[in-house]
Amino acid sequence: LSSSLMVHSDVLLSSTMRAYRMLNRHTEAIDLFFDSVEEASKEESVAVGSSQFVHSWNLAIALLFQVGRSEEANNLYHALEDELKTPETYIETGKGLSSVQDWKGVEEVYSKAVLAHCVSEELALITMKATTEQEADGKIPTLRAIVDEAAKIDGSSSMGWIKARYWNLKRILGWRYARLLMWWNDPNTASEDEFLLAIEHLESAKRSGVVPKNDDLRCIVRYASFHMRTQDDSSSEGNHMLRSNGDDEFAVSRSQVVELVLEAVFEANRTTLGMQPSFIDSAASGLRALQAKRECIQFVQEALSRGARVNKRALIEARNASEDVGDDDAMQEMSAAIADATTPRPS
Repeated sequence: LSSSLMVHSDVLLSSTMRAYRMLNRHTEAIDLFFDSVEEASKEESVAVGSSQFVHSWNLAIALLFQVGRSEEANNLYHALEDELKTPETYIETGKGLSSVQDWKGVEEVYSKAVLAHCVSEELALITMKATTEQEADGKIPTLRAIVDEAAKIDGSSSMGWIKARYWNLKRILGWRYARLLMWWNDPNTASEDEFLLAIEHLESAKRSGVVPKNDDLRCIVRYASFHMRTQDDSSSEGNHMLRSNGDDEFAVSRSQVVELVLEAVFEANRTTLGMQPSFIDSAASGLRALQAKRECIQFVQEALSRGARVNKRALIEARNASEDVGDDDAMQEMSAAIADATTPRPS
């Protein structure tokens, strides 16, 4: 396509560049952009760097970073007048600088975006990652300041913003920084805090009539699997102490946690999460650890009947639960399933 056709249409130029990008013809997209800018510079009626090119300019920055021409991308970012930069300009530049681990550069871009009132959630998260990757003091106050700016976008409180994005923050920043942002200063009790947050999110999703997030469902069954093993198996209730958000301890019974696990299983079965072997493993292990042996057996049987791939670990949990309750039929079914899972598949 001729660059002369693109001079007066940023929409046409950026759309054509995106089409090239989808076809992995990145160099052609970049060349088209620079040819169009050069062509525009020959026409007095077109000011290079004007808003007529801003979407294409942003895309060119992204493409240059993508093909490893980071210095050119950074130069293109600086060449665009500040008053014409959009939130997308800062996002693409921040993403690109993050990809080459130029953390100082990311922070500089973020500072410019704050001054231009162009902060976005995506840029805030990129900058938070940059903050944690550098050797510096005062990281938590810096992270909180970024959160304060990001929370203004949707009008939420800073703590509300963190709680709503906790699992994403944990993936991006790591567990330590995510829990400290939540004021969970004791790592020994942070798993309980996560469990309580997951319950809060689950209840909120129910009230709103939406499907709960997979992270919350995973947390509930994982907590049951690894943290709710009681020493007193003779007790039907086996109360376990948890702390509320106000740090007051309260007792949660084993049966209450069983109900939570079963609720998490029900919600997971509404999505593909219920078919994931790791989730099935945790749920089966958790139910048996909670002495919900018949529920464990039924859960694994239903997973098998749905055609889910059930790992040997979950099958063994169900077999042992069958043996505990004296269910010979279920024990034979699980033993057969274990044997089938152990048999090598033909290549």
